[in-house]
Amino acid sequence: MNQAFSLFDIIILIGIVQGLITSLLSLLKKTHQSNIYLALAIVAFCLLSSKILLHTLGLWNTHVFRYFPLAVDLVIQPLIYFYAILLIEPKAKINRWAILHFLPFILSETYSLIVYFNVLAVTDPAAKDAIAQSFHFDKVKFIEDYLTLISAFAYLTVGLFKLRKYKRWLGRNTSDSSYPTFNWLRNILLQLLVVSVLSLVNIFLDRIFSFESSSFLRWQLFYIIVAIHIYYLGFVGYQKSDYAPQKTSKTLTKTKQLSQQQIEKIKKKIEVALEKDREYLKPELSAAELAHNIGASQSDLSYVINSCYRKNFRELINQYRIEEVKSKLVDPLYNHLSVLGIAYEAGFNSEASFYRIFKKVTGKSPTGYRKDHLKKP
Repeated sequence: MNQAFSLFDIIILIGIVQGLITSLLSLLKKTHQSNIYLALAIVAFCLLSSKILLHTLGLWNTHVFRYFPLAVDLVIQPLIYFYAILLIEPKAKINRWAILHFLPFILSETYSLIVYFNVLAVTDPAAKDAIAQSFHFDKVKFIEDYLTLISAFAYLTVGLFKLRKYKRWLGRNTSDSSYPTFNWLRNILLQLLVVSVLSLVNIFLDRIFSFESSSFLRWQLFYIIVAIHIYYLGFVGYQKSDYAPQKTSKTLTKTKQLSQQQIEKIKKKIEVALEKDREYLKPELSAAELAHNIGASQSDLSYVINSCYRKNFRELINQYRIEEVKSKLVDPLYNHLSVLGIAYEAGFNSEASFYRIFKKVTGKSPTGYRKDHLKKP
């Protein structure tokens, strides 16, 4: 057995330890049931990473660890999927039929346990291999690899679709900046997609094109990327584990076709509501509330905003709020207020969202904007 730890082994071990710690911390918070799925997904990633250590540390050649049952490949995708769904759709309930999502993993792990306990009593590595092959071990693992990839692309596609649907709902329905945009969740799903693509490339190079000379190096690179993903998933997941999900409403029905005269009439009412009545100062202003105030349907309001302003409801309200903040930042009358105080007065109710939106719109931080404009004569 090789006792020496290489740099690669240390990187993987750091990722595993960090993942186990953050998964435990996320579970202890108990703020939302999505944390359970996140913690289990991180643990599954840690077990996946430990598979390469069986080979690099020489454990695969020992009696106990040869064919050790670590068939976790098929459990990561549904865990991440349910984690995402419970964040995006707070009212979603995971019923007993959800176990069907984990059936491939259960079958895979059961098979691995059967093989492991059948070879455990045998000490000779060659004899162990012979027993494992009598269970068609290589063929089954070949099928598992492709099922894992199919599962990954399927779950990630559905997850990204639901996230996009939520963002559309958010943009059309509310200006409340306390609602999350879930950019970090999108990053997690996209990173998983990258990991899946890399796995697919390695499998094709190994089994279709027989590039075996570079196989171990490529898989080492793959597991380093997995370790990085574990770190990101654990760090962001723990950081966001206090998130309290908001209630969402039904999506809008499709608007009827409006005439140009009707569009102009609704547009003028929107301008009066925002420029004269300054409705945007209400932190939790919703599209339904604004539509009611101007005497229009919510679907018609959304249609006019999209067609006339080339924005959704949320973007339009935030545009007015940012202009309010910009004017007060350079007005001496508001020097007694902090930047955040000005932001709250303008209708923002989330510090993180305000700074992100301000930087996106102006290209500068609020402090930098104030400093630059106060210098001008």
